[in-house]
Amino acid sequence: MRPRALVNVIAFVALLLSTFTIGASASPPPPPVPLAQVEPQLLEAFAQDATAGYLIYFSESPDLSAAYTLDWQARGRYVVQALRETAEKSQVGIRAYLDAQGAEYRSFWIDNVIAVESSSSKTVQALLSMPGVEQLRARRSPAVYLPEKSLSPQTVVPAAVESNLTHIGADQAWALGYEGQGIVVAGIDTGVRYTHNALRAQYRGSLGDRYEHDYNWWDPYGDYPAYPADDHGHGTHTMGTMVGDDGSANQVGVAPGARWIACRACNTSDCTDDALLECAQFVVAPWDLAGTTPDPDRRAHVVNNSWGDCEQSYDGWYQGVVDAWLAAGIYPVFANGNASNCDYTTPPPCGTVGNPARYGNVTGVGSTGKTDGAYASHSNRGPSDDSDSLNPNGYAFLKPQVVAPGVSIRSSTRTGDNAYGLSSGTSMSTPHVTGLVALMWAAGPCLLGDYAATESLIQATATPVTAGLPPETCAGEGPGQLPNQSTGWGEINVLAAVQAAAETCGGGVLTGQAVEAGALRAPGDPIPYVHVEASAGVTFTRATVADALGVYTLRLPADVYTVTGSAYGYETLVVPGVQVTAGTTSTLQLALPPAALYRVTGRVTDAATGWPLYASLTIRGNPFDPPASGSPAWTDPLTGEYGLTLAAGVVYTFSVEAWGAGYKPVTVVVPSLTGDVEVDIDLQADLAACTAAGYQATVTTLYHESFDTIASFPGGGWAQQQVGGILGAWATATGTVHPAGAAPHSGTRLAYFNAYDALSGASARLYRTTGLDLSGIGAARVALWVYHDDAYSLSNDRVQVQLSTDSGASWQDVGAPILRYGPANGWQRHVVDITPFTGSSMTDVRLALLATSGWGNDVHIDDVAVEAVACASSQGGLVVGNVYDGATNAPLPGVRVVSDAGGEPVTTSVTDDPTVDDGFYILFAPPGPRVLTATLAGYGPGVGAVDVVLGDVVSLDLTLPVARLVALPEELQATVTLGRSETVPLTLTNTGGATLTFAFEEHDAGELAAGSLRDATPAPQPAARQVTLALSGSPALDRRTAVLTAWVSGEVNLALDDGSMEDAVGVNSYTAAYQFIWLNHFTPSPSDFPFELDRASVVWPSDEVGAGDAIELVVYADPDGDGDPHDGVYLASFDVVVQVADGATWNDYVLSPPVTLTGPGDVLIGAVNRFVASGGIPTNYPAAIDTSFSHGRSWIGWWLTDPPTPPVLPPDDTLETLDALGLPGNFMIRGSGTQTQVDVPWLAEAPTAGTLPAGAQMVVDVVMDAGAVVQAGIYRAALVVESNDPVSSSFTLPVTMTVIPVALSERIYLPFVMRQ
Repeated sequence: MRPRALVNVIAFVALLLSTFTIGASASPPPPPVPLAQVEPQLLEAFAQDATAGYLIYFSESPDLSAAYTLDWQARGRYVVQALRETAEKSQVGIRAYLDAQGAEYRSFWIDNVIAVESSSSKTVQALLSMPGVEQLRARRSPAVYLPEKSLSPQTVVPAAVESNLTHIGADQAWALGYEGQGIVVAGIDTGVRYTHNALRAQYRGSLGDRYEHDYNWWDPYGDYPAYPADDHGHGTHTMGTMVGDDGSANQVGVAPGARWIACRACNTSDCTDDALLECAQFVVAPWDLAGTTPDPDRRAHVVNNSWGDCEQSYDGWYQGVVDAWLAAGIYPVFANGNASNCDYTTPPPCGTVGNPARYGNVTGVGSTGKTDGAYASHSNRGPSDDSDSLNPNGYAFLKPQVVAPGVSIRSSTRTGDNAYGLSSGTSMSTPHVTGLVALMWAAGPCLLGDYAATESLIQATATPVTAGLPPETCAGEGPGQLPNQSTGWGEINVLAAVQAAAETCGGGVLTGQAVEAGALRAPGDPIPYVHVEASAGVTFTRATVADALGVYTLRLPADVYTVTGSAYGYETLVVPGVQVTAGTTSTLQLALPPAALYRVTGRVTDAATGWPLYASLTIRGNPFDPPASGSPAWTDPLTGEYGLTLAAGVVYTFSVEAWGAGYKPVTVVVPSLTGDVEVDIDLQADLAACTAAGYQATVTTLYHESFDTIASFPGGGWAQQQVGGILGAWATATGTVHPAGAAPHSGTRLAYFNAYDALSGASARLYRTTGLDLSGIGAARVALWVYHDDAYSLSNDRVQVQLSTDSGASWQDVGAPILRYGPANGWQRHVVDITPFTGSSMTDVRLALLATSGWGNDVHIDDVAVEAVACASSQGGLVVGNVYDGATNAPLPGVRVVSDAGGEPVTTSVTDDPTVDDGFYILFAPPGPRVLTATLAGYGPGVGAVDVVLGDVVSLDLTLPVARLVALPEELQATVTLGRSETVPLTLTNTGGATLTFAFEEHDAGELAAGSLRDATPAPQPAARQVTLALSGSPALDRRTAVLTAWVSGEVNLALDDGSMEDAVGVNSYTAAYQFIWLNHFTPSPSDFPFELDRASVVWPSDEVGAGDAIELVVYADPDGDGDPHDGVYLASFDVVVQVADGATWNDYVLSPPVTLTGPGDVLIGAVNRFVASGGIPTNYPAAIDTSFSHGRSWIGWWLTDPPTPPVLPPDDTLETLDALGLPGNFMIRGSGTQTQVDVPWLAEAPTAGTLPAGAQMVVDVVMDAGAVVQAGIYRAALVVESNDPVSSSFTLPVTMTVIPVALSERIYLPFVMRQ
């Protein structure tokens, strides 16, 4: 999907949806009128069909602020009346117009919206200028967040209170008498099985001996008009978690004393936008089964929404609903969404929370495990990009707000009145929070309708969750990751929240500031983010976190408290006897003295050899992280020593990891400090990989599979089984399938899993039917080759190595999953350590490869091997150091370093250590005097001597000598009399330390006649911008989004776009076969000429054109360089086809024969929409646009008939820039070419090539010969100097020869004799 931006459509919409009045000169332009905003997706919908549905949003909205001061009954009535009156008044004219047009639509008042089922583009054009119409949006179709595991019906198993409920303390809240009595919860979902034993007593329509469904149930689709039903199961399960209790052995709901109503917005897993809007109205003013007499007095108190989308940006189409609910006092709870539903990795990336959970003013809910209190990796994460304006608590973009159990949640199912099943997902977590709100409002009636105060209590009483957090932190998290974008403020604590609610309605407020008590900084300075806790007795505790200024606030019941303030780097402060009085605000300043600071020092070494290791130490603390916990400390590369200053009062965890490959990371716990301490750390080499410096492996292949003799599975001792989803299967092939064309890693066949065709989540296991005897093996590994490609970056296609020790009855994951997606195409070898599966009892170990589809490209494997590894250290030591540029002293990554004693060479690399330069290396060598040599293309060898010490580390920095060329003057000019020559000296100096080689190339830049000397300097033209693709900035265009593939550039590169596509354009009238051309207008540098344009590259939008569609590429010249291509000259055209249409891949076309451009002047490269046959109707948008910045040099034109052959440019009145048509941007068309060397007849150099020793200088005679030209004028050329200078291997010197006529005094006169 494209981003849901709204565009102002003045000339642009007229171009796309009218009969082409743009550019017509017969009539004057109409006066400007205010037009509504139109979502690009709607324009796309009309591009696909002559009719489309859409949402009309009106500008008028009522002021609902007064509702917040009213009681419950008056509040609901006020809101509903204001909303209905506004909608009726502002929609009346539009509804009359739609009726007259015969358009089908539904009108809503919960937000001032009309949902049009279908109309023509002509109807849309009229709506754009109608009063009150603010926006036209495409239709929406969110979905329920499907469980991570499907519902599995079960017979009744007496479980009393489910463990997820006891884990969060729901049963303890019930013991206090709070079960949600008097509160109504609503579910907008797939419906509910109202006769289920755990739900029928809680149904508001249940009257004991009969049911009353009016005001309690609504099905917008009309499938179940008379009573609640659920033909999917999702809604029944979520409602069970809210209120389910059969009065016996199945207590599955958080608030069993609450009542429920429901609206069926989703008739499958998908939910239509108009059904969601209708259900939103029903929640705030339920009506009878006839759809009449809405009654806000019967509205719900809290509404559960376990549905949403997978957009990664704010989409406010449902914002008006949320605003209305809040004004009416209804508490909105939304699920954050699941990784699997959105084809994200596990755990998902930051910023993946879906809409409407993404909205700032709703409670977004993520997942923890059923009872472990740890982050559940299926749960989508924040931050949001929509600010919380009602209850930010210092973190306005936080998502989720809280988490709740969401793994293997047992609840009611639709299959029977006594059926229960297990499901996982944020859909299961969300109803826990909905039920909690019901309990809190029953316990604290003064909170009824107060969203901000209620949410604050939920957050303040939540149990912080740090277990299981993804290693990647996200923006907008608090200190010590409290709160964080994975688990928010923590897991809900039902007992604490309910107690807080009960005590808040009758308690007081404790507030104050945490400040510095000692001299660590300055006494009185605020301490940010202090953890403040107030406790009364042994059963009641309330906590909060101070803001950035140290200010905290706690709402507490009247009592006497012990207040505790604690923060990293400070002693914990305990203040007893703090009185909180009902109805008053008490103030308490917390002055925390600094904690004692101690030194932790030590040494990191190789556990076997004892030599020091260069390693990182990431420091975490409990209960508080040190401020720099995200930035590791480093050991000294030479000694392995480290030193840290840390505060007392914290238990620290050191995560230690060696720089480079080859060692297993370790975790070391350091107790609370009472003084300076020394902690030495040993790291074990990874004996299976055996890649640590100084270690050598002896490898024995126990099993190898090439797949060359296997035509299909089962075969060759392999079998397969489908594990999850549908359509997933393994097969063999002679080359890669998706993407196609790559050969096997070796031999003639490979194995692959069909992730491209299988649905997301489908998985299949390829396994050996016989086992291996690993009983006599010390270390072992599985090695396999996996083909990686760079398409569909968001698709989590993967393969997992598994082993079985019970003849295949069960399988264990070994190592991390191997992802199919990679930054570059090609085969890569992966090694998985299976040493834990060796030993005396391991006589039958079976291998399996479990592949899972993310609906991207296929997973290809080859050459699978099981290897025994004997890995041992050698006698010697390590050499560490950096390699630098000899001229600039800049560190040089990528340098090859080798010892004269042989052994494996190493390559310098970058470090994350701020105290160690990049260009760093670690090399093993035998003991004794050694000579190391460093080499890198473009440099001379760097050589250094060092004495290697057995079992220790020595250092050696190397410098690479390099040639550095300085050429003066930087511009060569001479004024030469016609017929004569002039020599200009060019001085070349080698300032580097290596021998310089150089050569000259000449390029003619043209000539101006003598009569044009005063116009010798042409008007400046905007140059074609060369860009480097920002791979991380590519937009999410559809479900198969890939990062932009690398563009194939050349010596001359022509580009206007920035590498990202935001939109697409086409010319559509629906009445005639208008065809069009789109072009980019480039101005190459004069020094680029002459060159051969040999390649054009185009990005094709997804869902707009298809692979194989015929397109014509065209090239024009605009020699006058005036910036206006109307007088452009046709040069060449090329018939091509669309290769990939995904909005993210450069389609590269080799132009054969290449187009020779001698210049100077402008070049136009474009495409003609020729794939639509004459008489057809072009209804697509094939021209991809970068709208981030406009150069004003992208042109679009059209013909009223088929384009001519060859396609000369369209008439002037149908050729305009994108900017002139109201859509500033740059077409995603690029060109590249190769410069052609020419001999400039009037220019010569002596010598034309040569060498310069280090520090030497040479004068080159540059001769400008006016005898080689025929007239006076200004002659220009470019003298290109090619050299082995790695920084400036090629640069251009402008050459200008001004030729003047022969002076009069120099003319020769022949004598003559006058006849007498």
